[in-house]
Amino acid sequence: MAKKYFHNKIVRDNVPDNIYKAGDDCEVRTLSHSEARIELRKKLIEEASELLNAEKKELVDELADVLEVVKSIAQSENIRLPEIEKHRLLKAARAGRFKKRIFLVWSNKPAGGK
Repeated sequence: MAKKYFHNKIVRDNVPDNIYKAGDDCEVRTLSHSEARIELRKKLIEEASELLNAEKKELVDELADVLEVVKSIAQSENIRLPEIEKHRLLKAARAGRFKKRIFLVWSNKPAGGK
């Protein structure tokens, strides 16, 4: 009997077919909408953490993964991408971007400035 590796995470739609095409086996189930909302958020954390150690040549693929999950979360929450872009620009106007590479060592305010 072949060893089983338990992943217990949301995966891209073609992953099961690719496993079968490689001659391997797997078990899948379809998540409810509420389960998928949670699992997609977990997936975003997983994908974002992979950016930390990504080499330059891997960075584009890792960023593409993050963007795919962000788009999937937006779609599952019925949020249109132009709405996200609008909020991104408003926040950039209010708080700035990351162009100056400022690293905040300490302040008299807690994280988030509230």
